[in-house]
Amino acid sequence: MNKRLFIVSTMLIFVGMSFTVSVKAEGYNTEITRLNQLVVGLQRTAFDQPDSWIHQERLAKVLLDRARLTGKVQDYVEAQTVINHAFELTDGTGGPVLTRAAINFSMHRLPDVEADLVAAESAILVDRKTVLHINELRADVLFNSGQYGKAKVLYDLIESAERSATSAARLAFYHASIADFITAESWLARAQERTPKSAFQLRSWLELQQGILDLERSQLLDALKHYEQALVLFPDHWLVEEHIAEIEVLLGNMTSAAGKYRNLIERTGSPIFMEALAGILRSSDDLKDKDEALLWMVRANNEFKKTMEFAPELISGHALDYFLQADNKLLALSLAQENYRLRPAGKATIALAQALALHGKLSEAIILLKEVLATPYRSAELHATAHVLYSAMGQIEEASLQKSLALGLSPVAINDVKWLNSKLESG
Repeated sequence: MNKRLFIVSTMLIFVGMSFTVSVKAEGYNTEITRLNQLVVGLQRTAFDQPDSWIHQERLAKVLLDRARLTGKVQDYVEAQTVINHAFELTDGTGGPVLTRAAINFSMHRLPDVEADLVAAESAILVDRKTVLHINELRADVLFNSGQYGKAKVLYDLIESAERSATSAARLAFYHASIADFITAESWLARAQERTPKSAFQLRSWLELQQGILDLERSQLLDALKHYEQALVLFPDHWLVEEHIAEIEVLLGNMTSAAGKYRNLIERTGSPIFMEALAGILRSSDDLKDKDEALLWMVRANNEFKKTMEFAPELISGHALDYFLQADNKLLALSLAQENYRLRPAGKATIALAQALALHGKLSEAIILLKEVLATPYRSAELHATAHVLYSAMGQIEEASLQKSLALGLSPVAINDVKWLNSKLESG
């Protein structure tokens, strides 16, 4: 079972996001209730002042905070709808460009962000806080577009200007992306030190990131420890719970993991969790479980396709992981190409290389991997994929080198791309 299917990207979701500071860890459900109440109040204000784009922007910001927390496509779409209406009220003169940029970034529409950042910079008066926010968004776009060197320059600039928990977290993500895990851990520790004790949601999120770093190196028990602490700090958060379920699978605790995924499906309706549950049931010796697995696969397939109709950019990466390992090679390639167009960083490039390889385009796939290897980006998946593709082309020496590099980062790296090797061997 490939762990890529279970990991929901959590990096760099804090652009412009507010974290509640409270005296006790009230948890996910309490925070959702608070945000829902804010939404209702802002909707009333916006209704009472229908010609004010400022009130539409305030509503859009809270809707975006809620979407980032729930992860639900419809919540993102609602934020997008409100910000679009805000711009309709401006009559083409200015408008909430930074909020629109944050929404586009969160929905993975990276090519649409820069124009709004330039517009924000061109304002007559741009205060220090706004400049910092512009730099944060621009750096995150560069990072997620594979321009790691340029992103690092801005991350260093942001750290010098602010020295906050989020500036440290950004540097942690950069070092994680180049497989410098020790330095990444040190920056995450610094981020925790800079976080107020009462900022339970942010502290929980940082624990989650530490767990993800552990998982990248297959340190499963260490990862589980951080995930459990994240859940203590911010109870009932589905995102943390799905990472715990993932660890249960990797540890072989299938019954417990299946129960967790059933609960997550009931709460979120996510096709990602439907596919994960199907994978668990498919590995069972019980014929009833195998039959149920087929039903969940069909439902996941339908939900992925339905979701892509509303917000293809938002779901394309997760759907891509699913369709790469399913039998729909044409859709997988189409999604991989679009995903690469929107965010041509390391992971998206690897996925496109895998999709091309499934279509027999090994030379094109290798060229893409070489492009990634020419950047600072490194991951076990990158080297493991290169190992599989070089092996398929009969380049044994290079394949051996890539295998060694992959295993140096994670002892299960080759197992994680076993599906790709099997598909290439079966033709």
